[in-house]
Amino acid sequence: MRDLQSNLPMSCRGIFFKVPNFDGNSQNFIEKMTALSSDTNNLSETKPDIVVTLMESTLNPHQFAFSQQSIPPLSMFEPQNDTVFASPLRVHTFAGATWKSEFAFLAGVPSTDFGTLASGVFYSVVPHLQSCLVKI
Repeated sequence: MRDLQSNLPMSCRGIFFKVPNFDGNSQNFIEKMTALSSDTNNLSETKPDIVVTLMESTLNPHQFAFSQQSIPPLSMFEPQNDTVFASPLRVHTFAGATWKSEFAFLAGVPSTDFGTLASGVFYSVVPHLQSCLVKI
């Protein structure tokens, strides 16, 4: 609850939204989207070294020993043919607070290392990071 209370005021500054008005018709959008879909046919065969999937509020029931139920295979939890290694990613939070999981993975340190600033790491810490897992 404390995390929510301290993060809420920082998030409130982004709640205002004004619907944009565009001149003309949708032809430009249609042309750009058509060009985009044709570009996806020429995808590179080079694949990323690391793929991380954050499946928030998702649970693989096969990790439990259910004796009375027959649970079908769930392909979203199965490695693909070219998967070299797959494992759960352990993070320093549970029961919500997904932004803390994202921060811990990307920055390499748990948000709890920042004490009272733990709930606002994206506001107070991220702008000062010098290195992290992802480079854009």
